[in-house]
Amino acid sequence: MSSRHCRACNGWHDLNDDWPIECLGHFKSHYTGNELGINIQVVRDTPAYRSMIDGSVIDGRKRHRDHLRAHNCIEVGNDTSHLKPRTQQKVDPSRKESLHRMLSDVSEKQLQSAIKTEIRNRK
Repeated sequence: MSSRHCRACNGWHDLNDDWPIECLGHFKSHYTGNELGINIQVVRDTPAYRSMIDGSVIDGRKRHRDHLRAHNCIEVGNDTSHLKPRTQQKVDPSRKESLHRMLSDVSEKQLQSAIKTEIRNRK
C-alpha cells in the first residue's frame, strides 16, 4: 500500500483509493476530467501512410518511430542545422610547433603506449 501526503488537508491518502475532491488540485496526475475546470489536451494519433523506404503501411506514432529506428533513419523536419558546415578550431601555430618538437624525440612505440594509457585513464 502506498500513500501520499496532502498539503490541502494535511493528511495521508492511499494512492489506490479515490481522491477527495478538495485534494485533487495538489495531485495533477490524478485529475479525472474537466469537473474542476481543468483543460485537457489530447494529441491525435498519426494517420496511416505508405513508407517511402519499403512501401509498407505505417499506422500510428509508435510504429512510425519503430520503422525509422529499424531502417536507421531520422526525422529531420525543417531543421537545417545538419546542413551547415562544421567550423574547425584553429590551432595556435606556436603550440603546433612545440608539439612537433616534443614528439620528434619520441619513438613510435612510446607514442602508441602513451596514447593507450591516456585512453585508459579517460574511461
